[in-house]
Amino acid sequence: MSSEEEERKSAARTRRLEDVLPGEMVEGAEGSCYIVRHYLEDFWPGCEDFLSQYKYYFALGGARISPEELPEEMRSFLNADSQKVIYLDIETGGGSEVKIFLIGLMHFADGRFEIKQVFARDLLEERTALIQTQDLINSFEVLVTYNGRVFDIPFLAERARTYGIPFKLTPVHLDLLHQARRCWRGLVPDLRLSTLQVLLSGSKLREPLGKEEISHIYDDFVEKKALQRLPEVFGHNAFDLIAMAQIALSLIRGDKHPHQVLEA
Repeated sequence: MSSEEEERKSAARTRRLEDVLPGEMVEGAEGSCYIVRHYLEDFWPGCEDFLSQYKYYFALGGARISPEELPEEMRSFLNADSQKVIYLDIETGGGSEVKIFLIGLMHFADGRFEIKQVFARDLLEERTALIQTQDLINSFEVLVTYNGRVFDIPFLAERARTYGIPFKLTPVHLDLLHQARRCWRGLVPDLRLSTLQVLLSGSKLREPLGKEEISHIYDDFVEKKALQRLPEVFGHNAFDLIAMAQIALSLIRGDKHPHQVLEA
């Protein structure tokens, strides 16, 4: 191996998490976790049209369909203050004991989306990450997930029980998978978030990672402090959150097919 390659590998090994993913340490009563903050435009530079539509339909009351035409959860979503809605997506991994290591949260405020990602750098930080997440979610009125009734929420509850944390989420929960299935089943190739995002955006915004790949990247970080691919996991998580907001917009518009979100 050449000296140049050795130096490059040594530099990669000595980089710190905060150099690769700038964030802040949050201290809790029984430990700490790491929080990274971004805005939507950090991941999607060409998001201006989407933001203006989202603001019109949610913040300015421009919904194309009346609340009576919507299921109860969608009515609560539409009637809520757009700044009191929070989107959630989790990433899991950790070898023999599968845990939640990254919790993505996104909300709309002052005309833009803020993305907050709560990161457990090791198993010891998962407890604090769960407490931080529950407190933040419960400060909102509506919680939005995609397949969250089956996966995200039960998994959060299970991990909270592991640590003896009382777990209760107070917002109305809207699982967009059920709404997408009701409106678009048979009209799209499949109902995966990445598939719908391509249809909603007109282009591929990201290369989705598989669950095993995500777990492997995290395991490498915990065991070897490998940072090179960790931003890919944070990006994957962020784009899942963004896809949920795109789906919500299309559903509230009353689009018969997700392609129509491009025609506003």
